[in-house]
Amino acid sequence: MSILKKIKTPVSLERVYIGFPNSLVMENLYLKGQDVDTLLAVKKLDVGLHMLKLINSTADITSVDLEGARANVVRKPDGKFNFDYIIDAFATSDKEESPSKPFIISLDKINLKDIGVTFNDQQSKNDIKLYFKSFDTRVKKFDLNKNTYAVNDINLDGLQLKLKQGIVEEVSKKVEKK
Repeated sequence: MSILKKIKTPVSLERVYIGFPNSLVMENLYLKGQDVDTLLAVKKLDVGLHMLKLINSTADITSVDLEGARANVVRKPDGKFNFDYIIDAFATSDKEESPSKPFIISLDKINLKDIGVTFNDQQSKNDIKLYFKSFDTRVKKFDLNKNTYAVNDINLDGLQLKLKQGIVEEVSKKVEKK
């Protein structure tokens, strides 16, 4: 079954290629949302990856390069997110009979360019618009099991952040003047 039939929203991906043995590249990914025109758009995602290690349940990610990404996230008043339908479409109710071998993930370099994210939080009424020209770092520690992460220096350029706190406005309207 195609992804389009599963999630029932338009998806397009211009190109995917593998630079064997250590690179996976996706170009021009577009995912239309149910309530927003663009849920996710990515010009280029290049993941440096030792593919042969995948056989041994290890994802040794040497780099993540992401360029030209836009995401529009909405949290509805009931707490559900506008991308939950995708997770639900691929969720399975099958119970595993035997526990699987844990998947080990390591991560080294992160390079992001031309990134924009909007977050419309209808529950807390905090709306955020974030954009930056570039972000890069090296990961010192990446432990999913212990939920522990650390990075070296972060290089960030062109940061723009707008925060609108609607709950403050709502509360201020209900406060009596004395």
